[in-house]
Amino acid sequence: MAEAASSLLVLRDVCLRFGGLQALMDISLHVPAGLWSALIGPNGAGKTSMLNVICGLYAPQAGDVLLEGRSLYGVPAYERAVLGLARTFQTVQLVQEMNVLDNLLLGLHTQGRVGVFGHLLRSSASRREERKMQEKGLELLARFSLETLWSRPVLELSLWQRKLLELSRAVAGDPKLLLLDEPMGGLTMAERESMALLLQDLRGQGMSMIMVEHDMDMVMAHTDHVLVLHHGRLLAQGPPREIQADPQVISAYLGE
Repeated sequence: MAEAASSLLVLRDVCLRFGGLQALMDISLHVPAGLWSALIGPNGAGKTSMLNVICGLYAPQAGDVLLEGRSLYGVPAYERAVLGLARTFQTVQLVQEMNVLDNLLLGLHTQGRVGVFGHLLRSSASRREERKMQEKGLELLARFSLETLWSRPVLELSLWQRKLLELSRAVAGDPKLLLLDEPMGGLTMAERESMALLLQDLRGQGMSMIMVEHDMDMVMAHTDHVLVLHHGRLLAQGPPREIQADPQVISAYLGE
């Protein structure tokens, strides 16, 4: 109980069903703050469903999600973003009609202080806040090596650049917990290593992360904590070396 109380994220007896399909069954887990956690399991194990429950896109039929000890029951996704949850998606989600900088600025909406009417009236406070947001946006683009592309349409970006832009947008609001759904999917080996270095840097700055990933070499080499799902159930959780040696995990997923 004390360990759960000190955790950044706690799931308690979470169950999620889609009609007759049980996607998640009695999931209880804790994720310590400041760690890079991996969420692994075979296809269909419920990994993306779990991320969707945590960030509020799915409402479980039973159980609860707590962030820093606060229950998120009934809290919609946009309010969870304000509380410090951010995520990326397996298929990159960007607004195709907007340029690179404008896409990134969407991630700063939680930090705005001027209300809707202030922006509609183009008040002096609104203009100051807009300039401040643009400056921060350009700084973030430079951090992710996208500064020269700030005015380019998203359609002109490579997959690697789109992944970087989605990641930069997710971290723009300084989240407490970053959820990453296969951030390295579709990338070359060199790009995957570069992404791992970027995530290591975020972890080094104290950002907590949960990453869905299928590359076990990447998981074992870089992450601090591993959660294993199998048929919608939590099979194991712990440090990578313990998970790698767990007989149940070996039998169900990693192989002999």
